[in-house]
Amino acid sequence: MSETLHRAKPPAALALASSPPRAATHVPSSRQRMLALLAVGAATVVWGTGYLFTHLALPEVRPFTLASLRLLLAALALAPLALRDARRAPRPLRVPYRPLIAMGFSGVALFYAGFNAGLLYAPTIEIGLIFAMSPAATALMAVLFLHEQISPLRWLGIALSVLGVAFITLAGSGGSGASPLLGGVLGMLAVLGWSTYVTIGKYLDPRLPQTIVTAVVTAAGVALLLPFSAAEVLAGQQGAISLGGWLLIGYLALANSGLAYHLFNLGLRYLGASEAQTILQLNTVVAVLAGVVVLGEPLTWIEAAGGLAVGVGVWLATRACWRAFS
Repeated sequence: MSETLHRAKPPAALALASSPPRAATHVPSSRQRMLALLAVGAATVVWGTGYLFTHLALPEVRPFTLASLRLLLAALALAPLALRDARRAPRPLRVPYRPLIAMGFSGVALFYAGFNAGLLYAPTIEIGLIFAMSPAATALMAVLFLHEQISPLRWLGIALSVLGVAFITLAGSGGSGASPLLGGVLGMLAVLGWSTYVTIGKYLDPRLPQTIVTAVVTAAGVALLLPFSAAEVLAGQQGAISLGGWLLIGYLALANSGLAYHLFNLGLRYLGASEAQTILQLNTVVAVLAGVVVLGEPLTWIEAAGGLAVGVGVWLATRACWRAFS
C-alpha cells in the first residue's frame, strides 16, 4: 500500500473526540480505496452540476434561503435512513456528536456563509481563485494534523489542479465587487471551513454508518444557517417561490446536499484528505461542461487547457490508488 494514514492524537483545535482504536489502525485495501475513489468522483460530478441548478435558482431564491431550504429538506430525507441504520448498528453505538457538529459548522454553515457572502462583496473571479487553493490548504492541514505522507508527485498533482482551476476562473467574467477585500476574507474563511471539515472527517471511526454522519452534519449546518435565512425573509428580500423553484431546491437538497455529501463522507473513510480534495477540483470542469451543454455558454481555449490541467493533476494525485488496484 502506497499510503498509510498515521492518526496521532489530534491537537487542541481538533481534539473533539478520540477515535476508537480500530479506526486509528485501520489500513484500507486497494478495493476499498478504489470504491472510495469512485464515491468521491460521483460526488464531484453531482456537486459540479450544482453550479448550474444554483444559477437557475438564485434569480428567485436568496442565497442563504436557498442554502437553508436545501439543507433542511436534505436533513428531513436523511433522518429516517439514519434512524434505521442506528437501530441496525451493533451495540453500543457511539455517535461522536461534537466532531459531527463541528463538521456541520465548518463544512456546511461556514462554507456556505463564506461562499455566498463572499460573492456579494467580491468578483466571482476572485472567489474562484481563492477556492482553487482549497486542495493546497487541505494538504497542509493533512500534513500538520493527520501526519499524512504526501509524495512529491501528489504535490505536483495538487499544484496542477490549482493551476487548472485558476485558468478556468480567469477565463470567466469577473464582474465588480462592493468590497473585494472583505469578499476575499470571507472566501478564505470558507476555504478554511471546508479544509477543517475534511480534516475532522478523517478522525471518524470508519465503522460509523455514513447516513448518521451525513444526517447529523447536515442538521447542524442548517441550524447554524437559519438565522441568515431568517434575516433575508424579515428584510423582505425573499418572496413566494414558484413550483419550478421548489423543484430546483428539491434537486439541490436530495442530490447536492444529501447524496453528494454522503458519497464524499463515504470516500473520505479510505482516501487521504489531500487526495479526496484534489479530486473535487474536477467539479469546476463539470460545471463548465454543464454550462456549455445546457446554457450554451462558449468554451474558450483557456478553459479547455484549464480542464486538461485539472484532469492531469487529479490523475497524478490518485495515480498510486489506480496502480494498487490494477
